[in-house]
Amino acid sequence: EIPITFLCGHTFHKGRTYDHGLALVTMQVVPSASIISLPGPVYVPPYPNDNAPVPCKLCRDNKVWEYDWSMRVWVKKLEENGRNKQNSATATATMLPTPDTSHVPYNRVYEPAEDSFLLLDTLSSPSETAFLSSRFCSTSPSSPSPPNPGAPLVLEVGPGSGVVIAFLTAHASTIFGTPHVLTTAIDVSPFACAATNLTVRKAVSEAEAEAGNPSTSGQWTSAIQGDLVSPLRPGSVDVLVFNPPYVPTPGLPAPPPAPLQELRDKTTFEEDSHLLELTYAGGKDGMETTDRLIDALPGVLSERGVAYILLCAQNKPEDVKGRIRSMGTGTGEGEGWKAETVGTSGKQAGWEKLQIVRVWR
Repeated sequence: EIPITFLCGHTFHKGRTYDHGLALVTMQVVPSASIISLPGPVYVPPYPNDNAPVPCKLCRDNKVWEYDWSMRVWVKKLEENGRNKQNSATATATMLPTPDTSHVPYNRVYEPAEDSFLLLDTLSSPSETAFLSSRFCSTSPSSPSPPNPGAPLVLEVGPGSGVVIAFLTAHASTIFGTPHVLTTAIDVSPFACAATNLTVRKAVSEAEAEAGNPSTSGQWTSAIQGDLVSPLRPGSVDVLVFNPPYVPTPGLPAPPPAPLQELRDKTTFEEDSHLLELTYAGGKDGMETTDRLIDALPGVLSERGVAYILLCAQNKPEDVKGRIRSMGTGTGEGEGWKAETVGTSGKQAGWEKLQIVRVWR
């Protein structure tokens, strides 16, 4: 019998029963290979190579382990005589810091959540940094680009708070294998554009101060107010990231009216609600906006272009990937499209489960 080892180190045997009141005594505790003894709180990556990617239910229910969304790690809280104990362990794996979004007006701009953090984790994963470096680092022998193809243009559509594009800009050297990247973003909301500009500037400043080297970050241009990729010329985007409004709804909200297309100091509750609805309401199957973006990919992506699109289970991701792979079939144009899931998160069942699909050719 193979026991189930949880992130907290507790091991359950399927053939045994446990009294919850004595669970911490009766469960076998094994040392975790993913942490080492260092001063400070216990920080452990959320998805180590263990049997289960989360602490056991008992540890979660008793708040022994909690998830820190800002750092994207599970945190173990140790108590001794009613006081927090600050002598514990930390993760051996280094996670790139999440950009600060404390300045963002969340009453009208989408707040970073599980979908945002899944994008950060996926784009900075070893597999994707290797893929992106091989594609866009001019010194890579496996790059599909001709010599000196120019700095890649990285675009996030619908950046909201700007946490994702700020992350990509600040850590360009790590993610793309080169700091020579240009980054930009497009959003229909002027409030999101303003928030994104500030988020990126802060993230780059902090990353450069931490590294002591201004050449590690990419070159931020500016956030552009517009609809999807309409402001850009064909074939200009090398990396496109899209966290769409993916929640299935009876219909799509109307575009922002004229009063919401310019920055204002004050907005009404109804106006704020309308702006937030634009960030999550996806229409039929949650795919109406995403379908428009997918239709635009052959036109906006460069020959070496790649897109990362977030989907939930109710978006029917297998059907979406099949549709992408068939784009251009029989026309002699756009053939050879690939679509693969490169990151997953959320619940193991139900429409809330999220995945990141990489699209390229």
